[in-house]
Amino acid sequence: MFGISPADPDVVAGDITDAALMNDLISRSDYVIHAAALADVAACTRNPSATLEANIRGAQTVLDAATRHSGTLRRLVFVSSASVYGLGHGAADAGARFSEEDAPAPGSVYANPQTVGRAPGGRQ
Repeated sequence: MFGISPADPDVVAGDITDAALMNDLISRSDYVIHAAALADVAACTRNPSATLEANIRGAQTVLDAATRHSGTLRRLVFVSSASVYGLGHGAADAGARFSEEDAPAPGSVYANPQTVGRAPGGRQ
């Protein structure tokens, strides 16, 4: 995919929640771009536990490893979705507009990690 070969020695296929793997990879990195997520909204709604595991626990695992190696890691970039901002603002025909200062207004389980793993009515 994207012209990347799994046989390339620089390609590592693994689990983002694997703390030992994330620690090893980040310890050998100058820059980290964290873009891993379960992103299919319907799949996230069907399986909120998997969403929590990948999107929340996985991100925490990357952040923990980055913190351990903050003396050598030059930059960590976290890529997210504009879904956390909801539908945006502005004229409907101009398309959604977002700003980094906008308050989150998630419209789905995928966009709102606070609802992941909760039963209807907010029960855990």
